[in-house]
Amino acid sequence: VQLRDYFSQKPVLLAFVYYACPMLCDELEQGVVGSLRMLSFTPGQDYQVVFVSFDPRETAAMATQKKELAMKQFHRPGTANGWPFLTGSQESIDALTKAANFRYAFDKKSGLFAHASGIMLLTPDGRISRYFYGIEYPSREIRLGLVYASSGKIGTPIDHILLYCFQYDPSSARYSASILKILRLGGVFTVFCLVAGMLIYRRRDVVAALKKS
Repeated sequence: VQLRDYFSQKPVLLAFVYYACPMLCDELEQGVVGSLRMLSFTPGQDYQVVFVSFDPRETAAMATQKKELAMKQFHRPGTANGWPFLTGSQESIDALTKAANFRYAFDKKSGLFAHASGIMLLTPDGRISRYFYGIEYPSREIRLGLVYASSGKIGTPIDHILLYCFQYDPSSARYSASILKILRLGGVFTVFCLVAGMLIYRRRDVVAALKKS
């Protein structure tokens, strides 16, 4: 397959791992599963999840085994098609990791890879929208990131209000409240209430005057 096969009007959550990793990659996978399980969005329908091994020695059988374990933990029947676990040649891996600015190194002494831990959210046209670091990803952060990456095509009106009121900080990979935007929104709401109140009282005065006449 080609990676572009998984981009079809949906945002994509992309994670680089290797399936023989003794600890870190398993923790990353569990973190992703736990976070996504809390979302109402459905893989394959609202967004796509793609795990890619950066070890060219790994096989499709290893990827299948990891996928089965993840699907068992995810507890969402029918979502397997929206969550592929991929392997590839060294050439393909190099091209993809370079494009994503993902770096790793193989330690011959230990036989293990040293690598960063995190996930990426991509737009439907394949641009990186957000990075999230570590192995735990708060569901609210991921939800807002997916709504943003989708260019507003998924999510509720409340999500879009929250996205307006919260600012993404690339250095911490977190959303934090934007005081200025909240004040602006509060100002607009206050003006709306004042105008609505004036119209209601004016209507009452008109009705009272008509009754007297």
